[in-house]
Amino acid sequence: MWTVNSINLPSAATSLKSFMESAYVEKQNKLRNPQLAQNFREACKRHLTEPVSQAAVEHQSTTLEDALTHAVEEVLGHTTKKRQDWFDENDATISRLIEAKRQACLISENQPTAANKRAHKLAVADCQRGIREAQNIWWQRKAAEIQRFADQHDLRSFYANGTRTISDREGILERWRCHFKNFLNDHADTPDDIWRMTPQHLVHLWMALPPSIQDFNRALKRMKPSKAPGPDNIPLELLTHGGPELRNHLMLLILKIWETKTLPSDFRDANIITIFKKGDRENCNNYQGISLLSIASKIFAQILLDRLLILT
Repeated sequence: MWTVNSINLPSAATSLKSFMESAYVEKQNKLRNPQLAQNFREACKRHLTEPVSQAAVEHQSTTLEDALTHAVEEVLGHTTKKRQDWFDENDATISRLIEAKRQACLISENQPTAANKRAHKLAVADCQRGIREAQNIWWQRKAAEIQRFADQHDLRSFYANGTRTISDREGILERWRCHFKNFLNDHADTPDDIWRMTPQHLVHLWMALPPSIQDFNRALKRMKPSKAPGPDNIPLELLTHGGPELRNHLMLLILKIWETKTLPSDFRDANIITIFKKGDRENCNNYQGISLLSIASKIFAQILLDRLLILT
């Protein structure tokens, strides 16, 4: 049975291409620098020191993901968001106000005098007032920008500012969960005669043999680059630039899955995004759902597919 856990809701005018663009694209471009690529491989080698061959599947998958995340943060750093938010553009101002409030709070707690308590109270009021002013100024500027796009009849820029007609996000997400749960678990009544009449292949015991390193490399080469990652947020480019140590750990994870017949949670989960087709926008049947799977699970699925294609 399929379980829907994560759904992304793009605005009505957001295209699939722009929605799938995220921070991993910028990291992919950075890895084109030979020196950064070398530093990234060395960082992966340092963080992948735990002997994961004896670990459980879920632990092995989490260890691999954490090591890759630490290597990315160490070499490539954090990427700023592409969308504009009032608190991002006023980060320095907000950080200064919060730090002043924190210092006043510490002084008031360590030296609880009347003057220090008044200073703490004033710092809290200044922080709240400063944040409200920064938010109001940002929204006024954003409203003027959107109005300018409307006056110029620039609908692409107008809708790109994030306007949407969503009133209750949690309710909409719950509606999408119910829709895809029913859609993905629609069991058709298949007559028993169909199964009996279907030609059966002979049992090939060699298909149960664990995949080889050649099978893994072949599946890895068939992965298409520049594709959106799944729930683990790990794109293909990080796996291909991670060096032999990273690929070896991924191969060990696949062998552990093959041996234990157990999939980690990242291999079972997917992010579902909804793309509007035509008709009534309030009807869920007029949207196409696209599941974004993790790249590691796609490699594992490709290995299985290659085994099955031999029989065709």
